[in-house]
This record gives sequence, structure tokens and C-alpha cells, in this order.
Amino acid sequence: MSYVVFDLEWNQAMPHAAVDRELTENLPFEVIEVGAVRLDREFRIEDTFYGRIRPVHYRRINPFIAKVTKQNTASLKKGDPFHTVEKRFRDFCGDDAIFLSWSPSDSFVWLQNVRHFLGDERTQPAIDLQMYFQMKIEPEMAGQQRSLESTLDLLSLDKPDDFHSALTDASGAASVLTYLNRQGMADGLDRYQSRVTTIPLVSHTLDVMPDGSLRAALAAADTCCPHCSEPLETAPVKKGNRFKATRLTACPEHGIMREMLTRSKPDDPVRHTLKFMFVGAAFLPLKVNQKGRPKPDSEAKKTVLKSSRPLD
Repeated sequence: MSYVVFDLEWNQAMPHAAVDRELTENLPFEVIEVGAVRLDREFRIEDTFYGRIRPVHYRRINPFIAKVTKQNTASLKKGDPFHTVEKRFRDFCGDDAIFLSWSPSDSFVWLQNVRHFLGDERTQPAIDLQMYFQMKIEPEMAGQQRSLESTLDLLSLDKPDDFHSALTDASGAASVLTYLNRQGMADGLDRYQSRVTTIPLVSHTLDVMPDGSLRAALAAADTCCPHCSEPLETAPVKKGNRFKATRLTACPEHGIMREMLTRSKPDDPVRHTLKFMFVGAAFLPLKVNQKGRPKPDSEAKKTVLKSSRPLD
């Protein structure tokens, strides 16, 4: 058994570009870098992996991606085809790896790319190390996201100068994992993974008027869990306008999800997305603090603290 901490960088369509709508719905992000660190069962680093992928759909760098990653359109011409890098990465990981990433986004995007380029419907789950860290160290920050850089500062761990490079970020996340192990907080990750469920991205188009508020549309939505079809408990909409609205939702069986309505332009279709955040019912029921931020009540917080112990 080994642990593989991985990170991705990706590109997306240029703003206002004439791109096939079906493509952007099925492949909103095209992976351009894969970085990973493999650790043995004692959390000792065994090897690292880096793969650069040459995009075939989004071949011009999105300005936002360029700003974050310091890449440019010329750099996108370098790299190997997706299937080549995916095969190398699969061989690097082996057959008994437990996958971890900082936030669930990388796992979702990777599986979308695997599905698109290889026609493979695999649903290999990855542990959200960002969420796991919060459960162990900061359970009171339920629903908030601490960046990797902020986490390394908090733990007084060495941090690189060039964040948002796939291998660099994977190495930083691996440092957090080894820290948790030194504190005795990584025991049971193999058993914990069996509780992780991969919730598919829901991509429905909703009938919302171009000048309509997505905040009002989301507040009126009755959403069900993608796994069990039971109605989700909902917190008030956190923020919203004509282009984006978000709120936290919860299934007692399958956990916390962030629900979003988004569109790029007023006349674009509205994308309805559910993103998995927390396993199980540890953060139920939801309440709202004075700033309107969903938070667990006292009983839920007790559950969080209890779940912070190593799993049996």
C-alpha cells in the first residue's frame, strides 16, 4: 500500500470564445500538468512524478490561468498527449495506492479528462486532504477553505516560492500529510478512504431569465442528493447575483456539498453544480452565524471533535 498526493494544473476556454457548448459542459477544464508524491505506508517519501500534457482543445492560455500559473500560450505547446501521461501516472501510482489531493477539485477534473480522452468511466475516489486537515486541526472552520500556502504557514512548514506548479503544490500537500502523521493524526487513512464517495458533478441547465437573480433561483431550488435521491438540507444562500450563487447543502447519509449556480454571460445557460466537501454527517445540522456563514451547531461540533480521533 502507498499514498499518492497529487496536484493538477489546467487550462480552460478563453473568455467569450466561440467554443462548442457541449465541450465546455463535458470538459470545462483541460489538464496541462500532473504532479505527485508517492509515500510508503510509513509516510516516507518514495518517489515523485511530473507530467506535462499538451492540450488539444484549449490551446490558448486563459488570462486568469496565465496569471495564477505564470504560463503562456507558447508553453502550452510543450508536453505529451494525455493518454501518454495518464499511462505513466498510472504506472507510477501502482495498483494499491490511496489518493489524496488538496481539495476535491483535482479528482473531479482528472476523472473528467480521463472520461473525455480515454472513454474510461472509472470513479477512483481521492481523499480531500484539505478537508481531512480541517477535521483534525480546525474543526471549527467547517465549510471554509484554508489555502495550501496558509496551511504551511500555520504549521511552520517550509514552503516554495512558486505555488501553482503541479509538483510543487503536490510536495507542499505531502508535507502536510507527513506533519499529520508525526502528530499521530494519519492513522486509519486507509480505512477512511473506504468512506469516501465520489459525487458526480451535476450539470443541469435551469430555466432562469437572463436578468434574473441566481441567488433567488438557488434559494427556491429543491435539490436531492445525487447518491440516494433524498432531499438535501440547505443553508441560506451565501452570496449571489446574476452570474453566481452558492450555498451549503447536506445529506445525512453522504455528507456536505457546496451547491452552485453559475453562468458566464446573462444569456448563457445556468450550470447547476454540486461539489462534495465532507464525508458523512459530521457537520449536520447546519446553522448560520452572525455573518451569514453556515456553521455546525454544538451537537454537530461534538461529532466533529469525536471524528477527529483515529478511525477504528
